[in-house]
Amino acid sequence: MPRLEAAATLKIAFGDIPETLPSESAGARTQDLRIKSPLLYRLSYALFRALALQVTGSASPRTAEQFNRLSSVGKSCDNRVPFGIQTGLNGSSSRFGNEGECIHLIPSLQEEYQTTPLPNIILETSRLVAINKPNGLATQAPSGIDCAEFRVRRWLEIRHGALHGPNNRVYVGVPHRLDRATSGVLVFARDKRAAAHLARQFHDRTVQKSYRVIVSGRVDPPHGEWSNWMRKIVDEARAEICDQNATGAQIADLRYRTLNGTDALTLLEIEPATGRSHQIRLQASSRGHPVLGDSMYGSGEPFGPRTDDPRLRAIALHAERLVLTDPESNAPIELSADTPEFWLDIDAEFHRARRGSPPARPAG
Repeated sequence: MPRLEAAATLKIAFGDIPETLPSESAGARTQDLRIKSPLLYRLSYALFRALALQVTGSASPRTAEQFNRLSSVGKSCDNRVPFGIQTGLNGSSSRFGNEGECIHLIPSLQEEYQTTPLPNIILETSRLVAINKPNGLATQAPSGIDCAEFRVRRWLEIRHGALHGPNNRVYVGVPHRLDRATSGVLVFARDKRAAAHLARQFHDRTVQKSYRVIVSGRVDPPHGEWSNWMRKIVDEARAEICDQNATGAQIADLRYRTLNGTDALTLLEIEPATGRSHQIRLQASSRGHPVLGDSMYGSGEPFGPRTDDPRLRAIALHAERLVLTDPESNAPIELSADTPEFWLDIDAEFHRARRGSPPARPAG
């Protein structure tokens, strides 16, 4: 996974601008300079954003379509710039002609957009970013390893032009986490005060959380509460049910209700009152209803796209909804995330069961 560093290149082109890229034209003389001044960096990127706004209607081009428009030779707009300059994040560039000539934008980030994943943004404010995290992606990871935090940071650097300067990373705070195998709403803070504000809400259990979960078997009764003492297993990435007096014991409480079900599977809505690691997975499994695909806690049923990499395997646990307080206005914010498309296969199973049709045979 290529790292996206906040670096820019200033390229000054002399003479008339040809109808091909500078590298393709023998007549274009260019000089590359590394931008070391944060002030010059911000100025150069501001120029790029202004031109992008003219060409695409967005000062922060993000989609492949916008980058294709920017990179099309001959795509131009009127401007009066008496010199040539090519600059941008990681070389994303704008090329100016002489006074009265056309402008051509040639962003080198096009390949980055097409080949590296960017986060599925639910909401961005001045203080936070919320995403719909896919299954198989860790919330955080060591430097250089793909994770949700890294994708959000890269997206902010691209969108806002690394406003903290070319040699500093954009701040991204992590006030809570989702398991790698879990999908759904994940919130990040854009400054330290917002991170502290959000973390305090999760710690004080004032955040309303709702999960959509598919478990094995028919859950009976169809709605109710689960309460257990649990603890993390030392030196393992797992948890276990334990006695109240056991070392490290913590109470885990949740409410659930059945949304749909068959004798083989039950679709639940779960609202945890506590936020213990692996809480839903462990409490469901301890009652003989492991989360579909969760081999760590006893599921023998696969779920989601097939993969040989166990780190990328999905489980049927989705953080569907969060309600928290905005760090800026103190007003409530409701965040929701759609389930992945492959959940539709399970919905079809429930539909067939209601009609009395036999279950579909697995592919392969």
